[in-house]
Amino acid sequence: DNITDTDQTPPNFVSSLPANNATGVSASGSVIINFDKKIVAGTGMATLDDKPITGVFSGKTVVFNYSGLKYNTEYTFSRSEER
Repeated sequence: DNITDTDQTPPNFVSSLPANNATGVSASGSVIINFDKKIVAGTGMATLDDKPITGVFSGKTVVFNYSGLKYNTEYTFSRSEER
């Protein structure tokens, strides 16, 4: 028998590390985003200061690794809402 997932409700954001507006974050590390249910890679895109950044998806979490940032500099992580 074929099993079909009919859940059309997108996952909801639960938390992130670093937290929004965090200070003192390492110049190399990860942005970790947690959701309320399992997620899979879709067609959306994530950026760190307008530069594409690739996520690793596992269960309810996606991890975006970064390196080479400057200390005492503000950076913006963004993700699109596309699926």
